[in-house]
Parts: sequence; structure tokens; C-alpha cells
Amino acid sequence: MNDNHTSDLIMSAIQGNNSAIQEAATRLGCDINTIASAIQGVRSDIASVGSQLGFSSERIINAVNQGDCNVIQALKDCCCETQKSILTSNYENRIALDHAIASLKDTVNFVGL
Repeated sequence: MNDNHTSDLIMSAIQGNNSAIQEAATRLGCDINTIASAIQGVRSDIASVGSQLGFSSERIINAVNQGDCNVIQALKDCCCETQKSILTSNYENRIALDHAIASLKDTVNFVGL
């Protein structure tokens, strides 16, 4: 993604251009389904930010293209909160699993006495 053409392809792909998705996948050496899935995630985040700000997705994309710092910051915050929620959920699930395993071990040890 270090060149402008690839960045332009990604922006075009986000806007729904299927040939741009294919070309971006080829240039990045990724599976097209992986790129499409990632782009869908970006679209969802853009829509989420748009609803929070009362903007359409296209208006958000145009604001980012024009360097509107408020929109860019809102998009960053949304992505960071999403990532934080995923991490928190994963940690909570891991802790619950560890507790369940420990409880099961205690039960097995008690029965073995």
C-alpha cells in the first residue's frame, strides 16, 4: 500500500468497485475474499461513524479524502473501540474458560479421592 495507485484502488474498492477489489487483491498478494471481507468491515465502520455524525457513508469518505480531521478522528475512535471490544471479549472468554477448566479439575480431583 506504499504507492498512491494501491491506495486509490482501496478507496475505489470501499466505494463498491469490484474490479478494484480484484486488482487490489492481486497487487497485495491476498485472496480476493479476504480483501472483500476487510473492505466490508471498513464499510461497516464508515457507516457506524456516519450514523454517529449524522453523515452518509459517501460524505464520510469525501471528508476523509479532503482531510477533515474531525471525521478522521471519529473513524479512528470507532475502529479503536471496535478493536478494544474484540480484545476485551476474547480476554473475558479466555478467563471464563480458564475458570471452567480449573473447576473441572477440582471436581475430577475430588471424585478421585
